[in-house]
Amino acid sequence: MNDVLYYLARFALIVLGYCCAVIGAGFFLNALILAALGVLPNDPDQGFLPGLLVSSPFMGILIGYFAFFPSLIAIAWGELTAKRDWLFYAIAGLIIAVVLAAYGFNAGIPEARDPVMVASAAGAGVVAGFIYWLIAGRSAGRYRA
Repeated sequence: MNDVLYYLARFALIVLGYCCAVIGAGFFLNALILAALGVLPNDPDQGFLPGLLVSSPFMGILIGYFAFFPSLIAIAWGELTAKRDWLFYAIAGLIIAVVLAAYGFNAGIPEARDPVMVASAAGAGVVAGFIYWLIAGRSAGRYRA
């Protein structure tokens, strides 16, 4: 019974880590998009913070939808090999974001191949990987030790 409770708690921690990573990546990518559109945080009349708080969860939902299966592979690999370093999760997020930006999101849209867009997605992937490591990655594979 003790192992079942451990696995349930570990699964809940993985889901929480993924959700927080997706929301963090949504905030990061949305802040970059708002800044590219000219809505800057130092001008209070433009509404940077309300725009960020309202639209970032929706950006996170989109990121979570598209990155679920590649992230599932990276999380499973990290759990099975007991990877507990932040660099593994940051690089995994980078690779997932670049692959999704280059192949998954373009769908015939020529603006999606813009190097700034791919670099922004790569930064969001690194942020998501780091946030996942903060929540769930530091204790990955402890049952194997």
